Amino acid sequence: ETLVIPGNTFDYPLVHGQAFRKNGMGFISVSDEVFAQKSWNKNDFSVLDIIFGEEKTTSCLYGFRKKDFILFTPEMRQAISEYVSGENARLLLSGAYIGTDLDLCGDTLARHFAAEVLHYRFMTNHASKSGEVYPVNAVRGDFQQDFQFEQGFNPDIYKVESPDAIEPKGEGAKVLFRYKGDNKTAGVCYKVKYQSVILGFPFETVIAEQQRDELMGEILRYWGLK
Repeated sequence: ETLVIPGNTFDYPLVHGQAFRKNGMGFISVSDEVFAQKSWNKNDFSVLDIIFGEEKTTSCLYGFRKKDFILFTPEMRQAISEYVSGENARLLLSGAYIGTDLDLCGDTLARHFAAEVLHYRFMTNHASKSGEVYPVNAVRGDFQQDFQFEQGFNPDIYKVESPDAIEPKGEGAKVLFRYKGDNKTAGVCYKVKYQSVILGFPFETVIAEQQRDELMGEILRYWGLK
């Protein structure tokens, strides 16, 4: 009762963008609605960073049951597919419910899209209590730091109550990060037709700015951009 708890500050593109800038890259941001309109050239951008935060499907009653805030709508799936079909496409995607939402939305096409295009599948929610993450030994040459995202109360960023555990799916996909304590998969990567890093927690909730900057730098180096 004595704490001021932040809600949605709507500045997460800036938090992500500052991490790109610290690593020598510029950025622009658009809403998911604008992105889904596909009024952009997929070859103009080195990286696509999709910020899902704590968004997830909710059911509302307007005389009938309606689902809102679905992550992978048909329009979003089409726009992502369009981007990753481009030359040298690189995708960073993060959010607390990127796996959970595949069940909540009730759309088998969304689950198929996650498995066949994004190359991950949902394992479980409530995957961590500490927010501590470490890279697996297989990628220690590229990702050397352990880091922590916020699962407590913080005056600057929201609390991640229920991060997702996800698993790699398909050839070329592999485990990148695990949560400390239970060793469930916190992030996966993919390198075949395009390159991706997908995190089961929101990137912007990594507590220390230096850790965010270093993590972004490691991802960019892994993709050959640094």
